[in-house]
Amino acid sequence: PYNILNDPDKDSLNIPYWIISFLRKKFLKENKNLNKFPKKIYIDRSDSKSGHKEMRTILNENEIKKTLYDLGFESLILSNYHFSDQVKIFNEAENIVGLHGAGFANIVFCKPNTKILELQSNTAGAIIQNISEKNKLNYESISVEPTEVTDNQLGHIHINIDILKKKISK
Repeated sequence: PYNILNDPDKDSLNIPYWIISFLRKKFLKENKNLNKFPKKIYIDRSDSKSGHKEMRTILNENEIKKTLYDLGFESLILSNYHFSDQVKIFNEAENIVGLHGAGFANIVFCKPNTKILELQSNTAGAIIQNISEKNKLNYESISVEPTEVTDNQLGHIHINIDILKKKISK
């Protein structure tokens, strides 16, 4: 419903707040899920079935996961969870880290001030930042030059661990 200009790069920056509001009202109200989930999560995209998995990766992802684990984060593969669990995961989370991708769509369910850290190539769009701002989330990114760029948001990236730790500790 936000496709106005027929240009996804521009239209994704103009998602009307009513869409976020509708999703929150519809799925947070109805979510009676009693499961408990971690407060600090890393969105693990190892299950990605999009054609982008092999074209958009974090080259030092194992190091990222270990660092985050040491800081109290848990890696979650979102496809392992029912949609109602995903709603609750993001609603209960206090810190979310992940590579630019569709998993971040769930941030519409986050509470205000949830910390979001998007790892991205400097060619990726600003849709996650846009949703974060509209949802009053505490958004940060680590944006780096990609290697082997094949398309706008694609390319492999290497994340500096020291920068990651600084961003997490803010």
